[in-house]
Amino acid sequence: MGKEALERLVLRWQPVLGLQERTIRVELVEFDREWQSGDLKIDDVSKTALVLLSKHPFRDEEQVLLHELLHVVLWPLDRAAMDLA
Repeated sequence: MGKEALERLVLRWQPVLGLQERTIRVELVEFDREWQSGDLKIDDVSKTALVLLSKHPFRDEEQVLLHELLHVVLWPLDRAAMDLA
């Protein structure tokens, strides 16, 4: 699946997950760890998120994308837990 198709999936999932206020970009990358299929970079100030997905997928790309988008949804809880630790 190409970058454009993945970006269309982001647009489809954003309203379902309540992420309309965020700007979410997708980049295809080569991870150092061969088992890694996705990662996420979040900027709370600018309300942006960068979803990094493997150029060489070995898992269902939509599932990996959705997994990373759920991290965006749960980010406030993750940040609160880090603050408590």
